Amino acid sequence: MVLPLRREHVIEFPILHSHLGLDRTPSNPQPTFIPSTLTLPRVAAARHWEYCMQQDRNRGAIDAPFAVPFVHRLRFTDDVLGADRQVLADVLAPSEGRPARVQFWADQHVLEAQEGLRERLRQFADSFEHIQPAGNVQVVPGGEEIKNDIHILERMLKVFNAANLDRRSYVVVIGGGAVLDAVGFATAIAHRGLRLVRLPTTTLGQADSGVGVKNGVNLFQKKNWLGAFATPWAVVNDARLLDTLSDRDWVCGFSEAVKVALLKDAAWFDRLCHDAQRIGRRDLSAGLPAIRTSAQWHLKHITEGGDPFEMLEARPLDYGHWSAHKLEPMTDFELRHGEAVTAEKLAGMYLELQRRGAHNLNLVTPSHVNLQWFEALFIAAQNGFSLPVVYNCGGYARVEVLRIFEGVIDVYMPDAKYRDAKLAAELSDAKDYPKVNQAALIEMHRQAGPLVTDAAGIAVRGMLVRHLMLPGKLENTLAVLDDIAAISPDIPVSLMTQYFPAYKAPDTPGMNERVTKAEYRAAEKRCRELGLINGYFQRL
Repeated sequence: MVLPLRREHVIEFPILHSHLGLDRTPSNPQPTFIPSTLTLPRVAAARHWEYCMQQDRNRGAIDAPFAVPFVHRLRFTDDVLGADRQVLADVLAPSEGRPARVQFWADQHVLEAQEGLRERLRQFADSFEHIQPAGNVQVVPGGEEIKNDIHILERMLKVFNAANLDRRSYVVVIGGGAVLDAVGFATAIAHRGLRLVRLPTTTLGQADSGVGVKNGVNLFQKKNWLGAFATPWAVVNDARLLDTLSDRDWVCGFSEAVKVALLKDAAWFDRLCHDAQRIGRRDLSAGLPAIRTSAQWHLKHITEGGDPFEMLEARPLDYGHWSAHKLEPMTDFELRHGEAVTAEKLAGMYLELQRRGAHNLNLVTPSHVNLQWFEALFIAAQNGFSLPVVYNCGGYARVEVLRIFEGVIDVYMPDAKYRDAKLAAELSDAKDYPKVNQAALIEMHRQAGPLVTDAAGIAVRGMLVRHLMLPGKLENTLAVLDDIAAISPDIPVSLMTQYFPAYKAPDTPGMNERVTKAEYRAAEKRCRELGLINGYFQRL
């Protein structure tokens, strides 16, 4: 027997953003319908299931696979409690001729940030005859606090019970990811499931977690140890609810968008890179489409991936979560989930390099992302990472920062570009480079010591300094070599000649040339005189 358990999954876009030029018009008043199929457990989305009964000759066992149809409603609005209120009202449908009983739960942080939100919720409920509020607006702590206190979960269940909510009642929750998780879990276990409507107020919630089917709270110092899979009745991603989000939290959510783009859509990843600065400036014309696309990819995976409740394996879109749930409690939840996920993705790459046989982890010009690689390295070390770490930089580093890396960096490989302050100012707009660089070299050598190599001649500890000679600037080179030797003549120096006049160099007086053989021989001679004989020399 074949059971045709196919259903039409509907995604409506009743309010589309005018800056995208996608507004509904009188000539096109209908929402967009996208058919899809959601089945359990893993099975192809467009395939009919066969109903099989296998009887064991001895035990009479029966295996009866079956599918459960769900509808996941996702909406996008500009002002869900204002001009677009009808969108929310439509998903709060009455049942069996009775008004929709609705209870509102709000994140305390959001209520404090968005003045008048509580009153707007009341006005919304009063505007529709088919909506009946089930008590006052309930307020819960924002952030991980709500997930860490099991008594808050008990309180939510008591409120549900006191209001006589049943399986046809609605719980509308407005807040960040932690609040959506906790209220969602309470909703999932009350009467084995009330109707949950999520209004995420963070970019992370709108791009990822708010669209998902997971709920939970923390227990035994473990993230989401107590939880459930439950499909929300509806999710409304509203632009206005993001207005009061901090810049830090605004950026965090886009780490999920980048992750999804890397896994699913190369062209979209290119767009994200192109729009990154606009997104960072909170340009909604760049940020909102990124959130929308990420949400749609998550929805597609849930409804068409064949394993929405992860009965067989963790979903691919959970890449980056394998240790974030440990890192967050380790920092007492000071680290945002979006930040933790980003750091652990990087840590995963470090571990993958080690698995593939890399000789070291070479951090090239990493100073602008010191916090990120440092966090990622900490995670990787907790999971078995042991490769030597190379700090490959331009040598323009503050000693205070370098001291943080003591015991972490195995090999320093800095440049020593200038000892002529005027030249440094002219070519690199860094008049203080000579002073800063010399102090950095001294600190690096103090930490790492002389260069040590393994049997294959590959560096495992120590310091190597590079110097790129510039045409007509021999005195600068000789001064650089003198300063290196003053630290220690055992420091290997790579004396490089590959300067080539490119970009604006031809327009800079004296820089539209190449280093001469005579200049290079003079530099080699100085190295020998100073005892810098363990370095690397090139041929012209």
